[in-house]
Amino acid sequence: MSKKIKEQVEGITLIALVVTIIILLILSGVAINLSIGSNGIFIRVQESVEEYNKKQKEEEVNMYWGEAQLNYKDTIEKQVEYLQDKMRKQDPSATAIINEGVIDVTYKGYDIKLSYIEEKIPQGIKYLYSTGNIVDDQEKILNFYVTSEYKMYAEVDGKTTCITDIYQELKDEKTFTIIGNGNESDKEYILFFTKKKVYTLWISETEEWTLEKTIDIENLAEGKYKEKNISYFLPLVDKENGTIFFEDGTMYNIETKQEVSLENKIINFGVIMENENTQIVLIDSNGQMNKMTENGLESINETFQNGFFKDKKVTIAMPISNKYITIVTNDGIAYLIDINTNNMTCISDLNEELKEKKVTNIFNIGNGNFQEDYIAIILEGDKAYYATQNLQELINININGFPELHLKMS
Repeated sequence: MSKKIKEQVEGITLIALVVTIIILLILSGVAINLSIGSNGIFIRVQESVEEYNKKQKEEEVNMYWGEAQLNYKDTIEKQVEYLQDKMRKQDPSATAIINEGVIDVTYKGYDIKLSYIEEKIPQGIKYLYSTGNIVDDQEKILNFYVTSEYKMYAEVDGKTTCITDIYQELKDEKTFTIIGNGNESDKEYILFFTKKKVYTLWISETEEWTLEKTIDIENLAEGKYKEKNISYFLPLVDKENGTIFFEDGTMYNIETKQEVSLENKIINFGVIMENENTQIVLIDSNGQMNKMTENGLESINETFQNGFFKDKKVTIAMPISNKYITIVTNDGIAYLIDINTNNMTCISDLNEELKEKKVTNIFNIGNGNFQEDYIAIILEGDKAYYATQNLQELINININGFPELHLKMS
């Protein structure tokens, strides 16, 4: 009986051995497949290494791209050129090609895509206004411009906001004239007018905008002027009062409620300096610079600059810092007058394009300290230039995206 049991035990051991071998063979096959198969460990490790290497190259490219965007804010082309130059110092065969919405990059054997948003160039700049440092007593620059599409943009230290996209009532307006800026109850504001209304645009410490309708001509004098259009508004210290000039030549003083009919409508407000005296002038549609007297308006064209503008029609008289005055005539010629020496320079003779095209607007822009300000010169076709105060250099500012309103001269 013991022999029979022994044979039975030996038989079980042999079967177990066979089963174990089979299991080991199966496990070996699985292990080999996991290691060297199409989705094996070795392949996955190799892919991980490849992905890591690509990530490193992408980080390098993104670093170069960040530098390019910081150094060249004007055009995407210059940014890509800078990017390619930086990459080729590490990989001479590197390329960067602009496609729609992406930049296709080849760098150290890898294909990399960079996405970008290209701001569309505005059709042009019609109007520009700069306040300098006004926001919360900090080093902030506040600028506005109106494009040919009749959109008003505001910029605070490079952060831009389209005001006409925020406020529905401004979307259909075709005229925005900024009169000036001020401070009230420790809040800063910009005052501007359209054809029918005068607005106050407030800016908060957090750079948020609030629009307030200050004057509506439909409510003046019991609606007497609701059919008229504003040609200019000259505010008093209290911005809710002042004198409204209408396109038909009517002048209405809000505070005194007096009305005067002028021979010509007032189209602009200007400041000139003569014999060290500051003179406020109102420019009418006949090109006359008028000073205000007890007897009404009196033209100074015949006496200003020894009568040089006697037979000319002035459209703009703008002080540029405390050193210069610019005068623009209706034939599109601009002049720069040195207040101290009384010398006059024809700006339009300084540049070939200025000779060929009329100057339509000219503005003082800058950082508000009168030492580093620039002149913005806008030509017909709404093409804009910057120039230093002494006009030693002109630079085209019709750049990609929102114009750099504080572009430094070299």
